[in-house]
Amino acid sequence: MRVLRPHVYEVYLDSQRRLNKVPKLSKRELEVLQLAAQGRSNAEIAHELFVAVSTVRKHMENIFDRTGVRSRAAAAALVLPHLSVPDVR
Repeated sequence: MRVLRPHVYEVYLDSQRRLNKVPKLSKRELEVLQLAAQGRSNAEIAHELFVAVSTVRKHMENIFDRTGVRSRAAAAALVLPHLSVPDVR
């Protein structure tokens, strides 16, 4: 059961995301969005993730396209609440 629990929980989270119509973002896009939600600039995000500013800009474009919103705050409000992972013991 311990081996299966993380996989079953991942399926559960994915179903909840789809039910709430939250778009699926890549792991890197989620990292960028979380840093943007903390108020960091594209340059600060790029420095922290060791990528170019243009890469961060492109990730933000992809996030905006997938979420259908045009601000960092709106994207964060739509996606980030669904990332919290409750204790599944």
